Amino acid sequence: AYERLRTLDKNEYYMAYVTLSEVVGYGEFKTWFDSLDLEMGSPWCAVAEKSEEGDGFTAWEIIGFDYGASGMCLNFDNEKYPYLSLLDADAEAFPENNPEIMQTHFVSMLRYMAEQEEFCEMMGLERYNVDWDALANNVEENGLYLYGFATQAKPDVLIKLSEMEEVCYIYTTPVW
Repeated sequence: AYERLRTLDKNEYYMAYVTLSEVVGYGEFKTWFDSLDLEMGSPWCAVAEKSEEGDGFTAWEIIGFDYGASGMCLNFDNEKYPYLSLLDADAEAFPENNPEIMQTHFVSMLRYMAEQEEFCEMMGLERYNVDWDALANNVEENGLYLYGFATQAKPDVLIKLSEMEEVCYIYTTPVW
């Protein structure tokens, strides 16, 4: 896989799906990712669930969130879904810097999805039988853990990333 990175067109951007060497908490990931001196797009973070049997993690559902404060105007119950939009986190200039806010945001997104049957049906998600509330409970009880991320970058950046001990594997697809 790493040799394939060297064959990519050096002038093109690629979508990179990065698996980390270990599952890490959101705060640890944020510190590591922010310390990288690499030109990459903002990551989509892949969330791991704490397994019920033991100390391990699972990724039965491909769930995650976009890193960074963004959002849109939605009409929702702020008390029921705190920080559903990170634009509501006006106490912090950058809510993604606060692991507690990001965990609350992600749990709110999952709980919101649990009540959006029409939307899930329209998107074809009902065939996957995702138990949004169980996922939310898992993150709420065990914390927000990540096993990887997706980003956009050129091959030279991906090669540097692939050489880091924190990275286990990188799969790429063309952006265009």
